Amino acid sequence: MSPSDRAIPLLLRAIVILLPLTLGWTFVAVHYNRLLVNVAQRFLADDLTLRVDGITIYVQYSPGSYAGEEAINGLVLHWGLILALVVVSSTPGFRAWPDGVSLMAAFAIFVILHVSALTLFAIGFAEASKGQGAAVSMFTLFRAFALFWGLLPPIAAGAWCYWRWLPALRQPR
Repeated sequence: MSPSDRAIPLLLRAIVILLPLTLGWTFVAVHYNRLLVNVAQRFLADDLTLRVDGITIYVQYSPGSYAGEEAINGLVLHWGLILALVVVSSTPGFRAWPDGVSLMAAFAIFVILHVSALTLFAIGFAEASKGQGAAVSMFTLFRAFALFWGLLPPIAAGAWCYWRWLPALRQPR
């Protein structure tokens, strides 16, 4: 069986894992957002506040008389985590050990990335809110945030596929 012939069942396997994971994640997302906000808030100054309302994470900056707020849809943050979990769990020859450990490691890495990115976004938002003379503008902040979340998950998933999927697909059955 050629690698391309084995790719179709793997694609179907990934879809079978993806559908319940994404549907189930809609129930988990609110709790996951609370976890992210509770951890990230510990790294922020007193005039920066993070709060969760459903799947939306709000960043509030209120130094003195100025008060600014920005919202981030939590599901936008989570798509990379879901992609990574699907790619890792649908790896050819997936075994509970050591691949289950890899799955837990992928989850832990994304929690750390999410907390770091949320903290950096909040700090960037506070800086951009200062207006003229700020080290970063809102436009630059949102562009960097979109590029980071748009590119990091597929690069990580691609690296995993190169490291684990390709060797497994090249092995003769």
